Amino acid sequence: MAGKQISISTSRTHWRAGVYFVQGKPRVFDEEEFSKAQRALLDADPELLVEELEGVMQGSNEPLKRPESEADILLAIRGVILSGLSKTDFTQNGRPRVDALEQALGWKASSDEISSAMDSMTEEQQADLKTLLGG
Repeated sequence: MAGKQISISTSRTHWRAGVYFVQGKPRVFDEEEFSKAQRALLDADPELLVEELEGVMQGSNEPLKRPESEADILLAIRGVILSGLSKTDFTQNGRPRVDALEQALGWKASSDEISSAMDSMTEEQQADLKTLLGG
């Protein structure tokens, strides 16, 4: 690898800068694969999370472990949304980015589970989330 790598993930499936991005499936590229104009498009897209990586991206063959009960799944998702993510880990609509949530949880939550977790937040939790998002 000659230069830096970047990780790009999306909150919804779409094309940008000649690349097809799929929700929940982060992609890693050598930084040189994009022109300056393409990189500007990627960085400006509010649906994309573009991160420069330190070192080389490493994968794991370990299976993801998730809680068994629905209540524990929702509790884990709410906990990460409220304390394990930063403002940049959310879309403009205030939804957690799937890749950031998956990275923090260690397993992939479905969109229904994420919605249920957000819908079941207490008023205090909703206020905390609003504060985190700067609103």
